[in-house]
Amino acid sequence: EKEYLIEKSPPNLVRTLFLQQMFPNSYFITIIRHPIATSLATKKWSKTSHYSLINHWLICHKQYLTDKSNLTNSLD
Repeated sequence: EKEYLIEKSPPNLVRTLFLQQMFPNSYFITIIRHPIATSLATKKWSKTSHYSLINHWLICHKQYLTDKSNLTNSLD
């Protein structure tokens, strides 16, 4: 019933193409945090090493950059 809906879950970074198919009029505003800051924040609740967390960040953001060229409405 709302005019605007916002979803801000970090895992959606690699789901943008799927979300665009599901919601064709959607817009994507991406805020990119530094991988070290992200890994330090995630380390609080994760038993994963900082190396692994940073590597995961790099893989996800590389995928996002690949997908971004196919997004209709994207801002980062």
